[in-house]
Amino acid sequence: MSELKKLRAEFIIVMMGVVIIFLVAIFSVQYISSSNEMRNNSETALRIALEEVLFNRGWDRGDGNVPAPPQDWFADNTTRTAVLVVRLEVDGSFTCVRNDMFYMESDYIKEIVDSTDYSKKEKIISLEDLKELKSKVLSDYHMRYEVVERNGVAYIAYVDELDYITTLSSLLKRSILISLAVIIVMLALSMLFSKLALKPVEKAWNDQKRFIADASHELKTPLAVILSNAEMMSKSADKNSEKNARRLDNVKVEADRMKELVQELLEIARGDAADKALIREKVNLSELAEEELMVWDPIFYEAGKSIESEIAEGVSLTGDPAKLKRLLNILIDNALKYSNPGSKVLVKLGRSSLSVSSEGKPLTERECRKIFERFYRTDETREKTSGYGLGLPIAEAIVREHGGTITASSDGKKTNTFTVKL
Repeated sequence: MSELKKLRAEFIIVMMGVVIIFLVAIFSVQYISSSNEMRNNSETALRIALEEVLFNRGWDRGDGNVPAPPQDWFADNTTRTAVLVVRLEVDGSFTCVRNDMFYMESDYIKEIVDSTDYSKKEKIISLEDLKELKSKVLSDYHMRYEVVERNGVAYIAYVDELDYITTLSSLLKRSILISLAVIIVMLALSMLFSKLALKPVEKAWNDQKRFIADASHELKTPLAVILSNAEMMSKSADKNSEKNARRLDNVKVEADRMKELVQELLEIARGDAADKALIREKVNLSELAEEELMVWDPIFYEAGKSIESEIAEGVSLTGDPAKLKRLLNILIDNALKYSNPGSKVLVKLGRSSLSVSSEGKPLTERECRKIFERFYRTDETREKTSGYGLGLPIAEAIVREHGGTITASSDGKKTNTFTVKL
């Protein structure tokens, strides 16, 4: 069970890893995209502001004092971003050429200008030069700026990015909160899905443990008998006594039982093998059934029972004749063992199904479901009949190999029927 818990934990870890990577990728792309867009907006605002100042394109937006700009100019060169542009004087003083940041007082503007490194100026000759500008950041004041020079005069343009930074910070916080919520939900779903997904594995694991325990239990009894008889024979003074002869008989009987059990276990193992090779040839199932019924007829007669049949002619399929014969024999033998004394067994073969019906203690719904489990036998049949409860699981494996289904049903009164559809 610890292995199942480990497997479940690995499943959850993988699921959560995928979710976290997915969330990080989505929100990283969103954050980087938003950041780039905001930076582009700031640089566009700087370019437009410098363009207006440096090339006398400070249109008054239609008050009549300045000639109207080209018709399409506003479409490509308008921005709502607040911009501050100052002209540097030779003595180090400055003059505000444009100030959209009315909330900034002159002392604060001076503090910003004094904190700006304007030793490196980019010379601007044409409008094309403005498109090549690479802005800088004044992080202490949340400002993005550019220093340019034209005709020997220096200008500094600023854009306040505090709103952008606040927006990005808010976006980051929302992304973290959404990610945490998604992670919590997905963790709960992963725990639920891992439990559902591993149910078949858990069932197979438990079936394997039960199979090993049951096989060990079935092998333990004949081994104990063989060992005890062998030990008593070794201690006997007269090796050829009548008692030793009986002991030898016991050893042979138990050895035969072990051989039968091992053979059935091998059949099941072959049926479970992933690389099993199924012989496929055309089989006349009608003829095969008729031949086997002739073999079983005297056996039923000696048991005080009868076997009848309704076999359709010309029923054939592609499959393994030896395994199909084994399937029929298992169903008939099972009907013989568990049918009432003096009753009859009916074997029916149609175009699409094979069924074997017998009269006996009716199976419950639970027994009809569990009867194909390995080593499963009811307490009553375990006491009254020989066998290991492996016949029907072998039959199911043969049917599954041939791509069919096998089911057990009961009329709730006295008739139990096993139906194979191929």
